[in-house]
Amino acid sequence: MLVSFILLIVILIAAGYFSIQAGQEVSLDSLTQQGKALTTVLIASASNIIETDRNITDIAVEEIVAKTSLYINDNSIDDDHDLLEALVAQMGLVRANIVDSHNSMITCLETEPRSISAILDSLQGNFLSNARYDEPFDIVFDFHSVGEKSYLFGLVPYKDDKFIMLISPWAAGQYGDRKLSLAYLLNQLSQEAGIEYIMLQNLDGIVFASKQISQTDRIEDDPFLVQVLEADTAASRVIDFQDREVLEVVQTFNSGEEFYGLFRVGMSLFGYRQLTAGFKKQVWLFVVLLVLLGFVGIAIVIGYQNLNVTQDSLSRVLAISQSLHDSIAGIVLTTDENLRLVSVNKEARKHFGLPDGSPNDWSYEVYFPNDPFQVKAVLDEHRPKNFEIQIKGSSGPMHLLVSTSTLFGEGDKPTGVIVVAHDISEKRALESQAQQASRLSELGTVAAGLAHDIRNPLNAIGLVVQRLGNEIKVADNREEFDEFLATLKMEHTKLNGIIEKILQVARSSRLQIKDTWIKQVVQEAISLYRYEASENDIELTAEITDGLVRINEATIKSVVSNLIKNAIEAIGEKGKIEVISRFENENLVIIVSDSGSGIDQEQMKNLFKPFYTTKPGGTGLGLATAHKAAVDHGGDLKVQSKPGGPTVFKLTIPVKREL
Repeated sequence: MLVSFILLIVILIAAGYFSIQAGQEVSLDSLTQQGKALTTVLIASASNIIETDRNITDIAVEEIVAKTSLYINDNSIDDDHDLLEALVAQMGLVRANIVDSHNSMITCLETEPRSISAILDSLQGNFLSNARYDEPFDIVFDFHSVGEKSYLFGLVPYKDDKFIMLISPWAAGQYGDRKLSLAYLLNQLSQEAGIEYIMLQNLDGIVFASKQISQTDRIEDDPFLVQVLEADTAASRVIDFQDREVLEVVQTFNSGEEFYGLFRVGMSLFGYRQLTAGFKKQVWLFVVLLVLLGFVGIAIVIGYQNLNVTQDSLSRVLAISQSLHDSIAGIVLTTDENLRLVSVNKEARKHFGLPDGSPNDWSYEVYFPNDPFQVKAVLDEHRPKNFEIQIKGSSGPMHLLVSTSTLFGEGDKPTGVIVVAHDISEKRALESQAQQASRLSELGTVAAGLAHDIRNPLNAIGLVVQRLGNEIKVADNREEFDEFLATLKMEHTKLNGIIEKILQVARSSRLQIKDTWIKQVVQEAISLYRYEASENDIELTAEITDGLVRINEATIKSVVSNLIKNAIEAIGEKGKIEVISRFENENLVIIVSDSGSGIDQEQMKNLFKPFYTTKPGGTGLGLATAHKAAVDHGGDLKVQSKPGGPTVFKLTIPVKREL
């Protein structure tokens, strides 16, 4: 019996030892999987940030090139200094110069404060010295920060051997807003509990590191890092960091031209050590108790304790994972292989109305029945998908840039899917605005020539009609002859009106503006149609907030008049038109809403296109001219409507913009 008892003790001690080892391995493996999931999310988020910033920058730079080219090709500007003044006024530049290929200054125009002139001179000199003139280009540009502001330095071909040097304030993408940069995202994540450091490193050295990192080995000096970079996969190790051990998870990151290197995430082992230390104490205590109570009782207690430890470890991992997901500025959700939602961050809950709490047995197909994120296809094909979608969220339609990837477990077995999506609705709106501006510019060139060619013979026709009335003596049917001449004069006047609308679209956007009290402008536009509205039993109301705004008075009055006239025509008889003007965030906002039959989505897509009309006898130039007037003032004209009404037009104009 003594031998049996001793043998039982030895067995229990061995069982306790191996249980501790197994528990440590499970906890460490859980922490490792958490780190790998974090690096996967980081890489997806970093790729989206870089791609989004690249697209935003390209669109903004293309707009600068388009505006500059428009003024260069404007035949009404034949003086270099006038050209620079137009560019500075319309584009809000702080500096515009004309230089030759030897960097010699020909003409210059500066509007920046004196406090930064010397800094801009130095940055401009460095920029020009590095520019290459021996190859064709649309624009050469770079970004520099001066104090808290960022500026774009651009060089655009002008004519002969001359170039236009532009310095423009920059407020787009990561150069204009540090909260949109990859460094900001990584710095925020590095402050999360359980994260010791986050590092982005390439073959040249550290690209980004959180504050805890002062220096580290180069990739080529660390065989482990070299192996991870060559294998293009995620790996982990336990290393010493500032006199303590951390679990480091490393994964390759390749964003194309911008970066190729490694993400290194150091995760604290403090909680892991506490967990395993407590686990050790509990195991040995239970070994003693199990010796006293018997082999069967000991086995049951050990199994129960292991279950508790595993559940606690899982809860910690899930809590940290949820915290990390919530800190990401985008929509993140994961599913298992059975399409059950495993985790949902706060952005996803906000945009899709998902309830709070742990997603226990939530079905992905219940909340997303049409599978907008292509989760099923990714699970079937085991290949990631990157695409754009338009989807209706809780707050309205959204345009998302989506990255859907498969999650793999041991043996490369698919265990679920992770979806990372970013809202790019504003980016697509900018693209649409740029396309509209391009169409108006192209139309202007054609329309100006066409209107000129038509107006000359039309003037001749007008003179002939006038002479017919003054010089021709009709023996019979004088009344019929006068009626005939009146018809000719009326149609001649209509044609002149159409040509004038075409020229309004074609004219340069350089307006003569002055400080104007907006209330009088809006009231005068309303008064033109009060009688017509009353005749058609239409209630025309106004709520006008007065204030000074820099505008071209005639142009804005024409825009408001056009919107009211369209509203009357849309209602026909019996209805209501409401005109509201107010100031919001340094902008003048004028709203014209009507109770008419509304506009369908297909019509709204073409509403501001020149010559598009649904009215019999309409020219299709009224709203195109109104939209161009809004853009020329640095603002915008938007419409909201649906079949059955109401229809709301919203005109927005910056209050203090210098044109």
